[in-house]
Amino acid sequence: MRKLWFAALIAAAAAVVTVAVPVIAGENKATTAAKSGDAEQVASRVLPSHRPGKTTATPGKPQPKPTATTAPTNKPTTTTHPTQKPKATPTKTVEPKLPKPPDVDSDEAGPAVAGPCVGTVIKPGQNAQSIVNSKPPGTTFCFAAGLHRISDTIRPKANQVLASAQRAVLTGSVPLTGWAKSGSVWVVRGALPSAYGKSGECEDNKSNICYLREQLFLDDTHLTRVASVAAVKAGKFYADYAANAIYLGSNPTGHEVEMSKTATAIESGASGVAVRGLTIEHFASAPQAGALVSGPSWMVTANDIAGTTRSA
Repeated sequence: MRKLWFAALIAAAAAVVTVAVPVIAGENKATTAAKSGDAEQVASRVLPSHRPGKTTATPGKPQPKPTATTAPTNKPTTTTHPTQKPKATPTKTVEPKLPKPPDVDSDEAGPAVAGPCVGTVIKPGQNAQSIVNSKPPGTTFCFAAGLHRISDTIRPKANQVLASAQRAVLTGSVPLTGWAKSGSVWVVRGALPSAYGKSGECEDNKSNICYLREQLFLDDTHLTRVASVAAVKAGKFYADYAANAIYLGSNPTGHEVEMSKTATAIESGASGVAVRGLTIEHFASAPQAGALVSGPSWMVTANDIAGTTRSA
């Protein structure tokens, strides 16, 4: 009897174990399913760009950890720079380039920039017109340094050149000597040409003084002409053409007195003549005339024409 009771007890225990195992197994499966469902819900809430990519596991080799990606922010990035004021650019004025003036006195500027001269040389004391006339057209004449008294007007031929590289002076005056004291003035005779009538227009038409061509120079200073002997004072002169006498109000002793006599220095109708580097002064030019009367296509440059009326 005791053996039967013990066998029944063992059989009951085995039935209990058999029932319990399936229950535990079911509970484990339920737990696993719950966990799997939770994982899927979590994965569904992760952005697609944040999900780790699928990798194939290699046995024995560690797998790389997924890299965390930070979501871009929508806020604009503000960069602060120090405030810089634009620099004012100075405005540069471009001046036209002008030729540099010669480094000489103004009364020397003309002949000083004439340049060199190579040709037939004319010396002071020689008759310039005679030499020019003896040469063919196109000849260049170079006046040497010094004073050239021109008694005959120079008449160049076509394309001839009258020049000087040494500042030669062409003058139409002659020296006056033999002065004698007469009362309060000094007088010299025989220097004037024959009396001639008025020509051209003058600013002073009442006394008709300006049309008279002969002028006096005391140490190269132009003296003033007056209309009578009674009006002669220091620095003035009177020319009596009828008596061929000149009256001077300044003492000429120790001074150089000259009178302009030749009417024109250079004049010609030839074309293409060049005149440069000359000082032309003290010519007895008539009104509306001149010491230099140019022709067609002349080139007159770097000259100094003083004490006369120019005509070009």
